[in-house]
Amino acid sequence: GCDSTSPVGPANQINKVGKVADTLVAGAAVAGGVTVQVVDVRGSTVSGAKVAFTITAGDGTLSSHLMVSASDGTAHTDWTIGRTAGLNTLLVSIDGIDSTATYNVTGVPGAAAAVAVTPRILRLPAGTTTAAIAGAVVDQFGNSITGSTTFVSRNTGLVTVNSVTGGVTVVGTSGTTYIVSTGNAFSDSSLVIVLKASDPACTGITATSNLAVGG
Repeated sequence: GCDSTSPVGPANQINKVGKVADTLVAGAAVAGGVTVQVVDVRGSTVSGAKVAFTITAGDGTLSSHLMVSASDGTAHTDWTIGRTAGLNTLLVSIDGIDSTATYNVTGVPGAAAAVAVTPRILRLPAGTTTAAIAGAVVDQFGNSITGSTTFVSRNTGLVTVNSVTGGVTVVGTSGTTYIVSTGNAFSDSSLVIVLKASDPACTGITATSNLAVGG
């Protein structure tokens, strides 16, 4: 019969040890990491099992992808979830057995850190009369967060912009200016280049936008 003195069998099941938060700020480390315990068919702990930790969703990182279970059957890795807001999934498995453990953590945007404007450079060939600029309040990793942005043209004689929608209208003949987007006390800008018919076809293609809030 089976008793406490029976030899430990091969790995049969992976059990979670402790809990992992369902939601974390994007880019954060899972407190305490992830620990599992390997047991045999009788529930006795199994040492020496090769435990694989695999990220199947999200752009996070692990301190270890493969660990050997310790004398108490446990295997551990530290997990930092991805910087991109959204679902992060970690799968724990052992080759040759069906049992797995799955952890899901949703990454949410952090605190407001900047305004991001797209496009960074708005090039308007001759004859173009309308365009659009988009602005978003973002965290340190560029994840959009709740918050509205407003838009202002630095030269309303060249282009005007709808302060709410970012819709751009060309009113001048040619030149350059900036459209500035502001939200949550942060600002960013898009360089606007309005071309005239006589400008070379490549004018403005290699331009760079260096000013944070326009000039």
